[in-house]
Amino acid sequence: MILESSVVSVTVSLNCNVIVVFLTVVMRYNECFRLIHIGHIISLVVLTCELRPFSK
Repeated sequence: MILESSVVSVTVSLNCNVIVVFLTVVMRYNECFRLIHIGHIISLVVLTCELRPFSK
């Protein structure tokens, strides 16, 4: 059980980091995209990171 939850936590952390890095790259390429969608992107990332551990 402990090992399993550790693996899930690491996986979630890695996924969130990948998402953040990807979004950072996208935002660097397109300032307009960043300005228009930054709120939506942040909420999407937060939701993904928060909901991920509960979806099995």
